[in-house]
Amino acid sequence: MKLSDWQSIDEHVREAALAWHARMTAGDGRADDAAFTDWLTADPAHYDAFALVEAFDSSLDGLSLDAEAEPANDNAAGGLAVPWPALAAGIGIVALGLALVFNPFADKPYEAQIYAETDLERSVTELGDGSRIILAPGSSLSINYDRKTRRVSALKGLAYFDVAGDGRPFIVSLAEGEVRVLGTEFEIRQTPAVTRVGVVEGRVAYEGETGTRIELVPGQLLADTIAAPPKVLDTALETIAPWRDGVLEFDNAPLAEVTAALNTYFGRETFRIAPGLTPANRFSGVLSLSTPAATAQQLSAYFGVDAFEEAGIITLAAPSDPPAE
Repeated sequence: MKLSDWQSIDEHVREAALAWHARMTAGDGRADDAAFTDWLTADPAHYDAFALVEAFDSSLDGLSLDAEAEPANDNAAGGLAVPWPALAAGIGIVALGLALVFNPFADKPYEAQIYAETDLERSVTELGDGSRIILAPGSSLSINYDRKTRRVSALKGLAYFDVAGDGRPFIVSLAEGEVRVLGTEFEIRQTPAVTRVGVVEGRVAYEGETGTRIELVPGQLLADTIAAPPKVLDTALETIAPWRDGVLEFDNAPLAEVTAALNTYFGRETFRIAPGLTPANRFSGVLSLSTPAATAQQLSAYFGVDAFEEAGIITLAAPSDPPAE
């Protein structure tokens, strides 16, 4: 990292890096370990700024950065107090043209494992680059950011991505290939049997294991399986990832189709239809996904059936008929 790298970092980030360095090297930062880790992993720029300060540690030792002095900017690093003269001196060291010849964080990229909070509710995660990931219940993935690439891997289940453009490619590694974007909104469903990608906004490139490259635009769905080459279908935008808003919408759908969609969302068999139950009516409308129990109440009222829960599975059966053993 050179002088230009330091100057390209936001001024507030640079000040925060100097403040954190002062606090963590003063011998009284143990209580702030969690807060420091949160700040450091919130944005790759935080890594870069703190790495530069660390590299000039011997030079900064003489600055007497005082974590207890009166603050000039309470927001520099979560309210840590560092005097402006020390900050200016720290920044001035870099202004002299000293270059960082190594990055102590180069082998420590931003890594995190993200899980849906429970098997019953979706989760929303805001990333440091402004991107957002929504996971369906029971879903999980890993993220790994470095200075050149943003990568998601080990996706299990259903995820919706709202990717902020920051110049680095955003790559999702999948069982049958990978998806590359710079800034867009899209959904991915990853199961052992199939990979599905649907685009809501922008453009993504899907690259299969065989080297096949397919560009998808809003309103297109791609399905890739081990047994067949990828297929692309055109669909209405509102049919892609409606679950991200906590609902599923149906138009004249039989009960079997409704329960199949619910089981996909919850990532496991959550609803089961008792043998012999074939309601004549079909469902048109919106189902709330707040909890399986709340959804079951809606289905029970609409189709005129009973709902029994056992071992985490809700069975829909004819009125007064217990679920089959």
